[in-house]
Amino acid sequence: MELYFRSTMEYMGSSLWILQSHSDVYVFNPSSTSGSIYLGPGPNANSSEPWQSMIYISGWAIYAQTANGQQYTNGITSSVNYTSRTISVTVPLQYIGYNVESYKYIIISGSYDGYGVDGWRIVEKNNTTNSGWQGGGGDPPWSSNIYSYIAPATVGEGNLTQQEALQYAPHKIPTLVPISLPIISNSTTSKVQFNPAYYSNQQYIWTGGET
Repeated sequence: MELYFRSTMEYMGSSLWILQSHSDVYVFNPSSTSGSIYLGPGPNANSSEPWQSMIYISGWAIYAQTANGQQYTNGITSSVNYTSRTISVTVPLQYIGYNVESYKYIIISGSYDGYGVDGWRIVEKNNTTNSGWQGGGGDPPWSSNIYSYIAPATVGEGNLTQQEALQYAPHKIPTLVPISLPIISNSTTSKVQFNPAYYSNQQYIWTGGET
């Protein structure tokens, strides 16, 4: 059994390096109390509750990873349609668990950099690292490298906005809150469909399915 994700970006760029955008999906199982709240040095942010697994998506690598660092690649597939600006990914449920209807997710994106931190291009106000290839405005180690995040306010699940969540604060990295993916239909013979309109904003249209 597999979980299918499709993410439509507002802009993917015209340069090879920009086209290789970077997205991570963090999966939260509400029945589990284990996991990690740190999203890793690439995003450099926390979550409001422990996550159990993560799906790493970039132009040169894709894998599932547990909170304790174990990685899986077998059976994971991805494709990119540059015309429609759509990234599609399928992940075997054995890597993230089978109760996906009850899960929550943190969906983030940034700029890919093979010489960056875990594949993430850093956000830094001073042009002093990585030969100047970086996002601007940040103040490491407290700023996040996240460019976009589907915040609860975007999907009507709370008041936290992307701007508020990623707002810089000295000596404190951002804390993100996961969102739900409501199911449209579910059967053993057809895909589980998530409502794309529910997750439409300037950055993403998000759908998914289980086969």
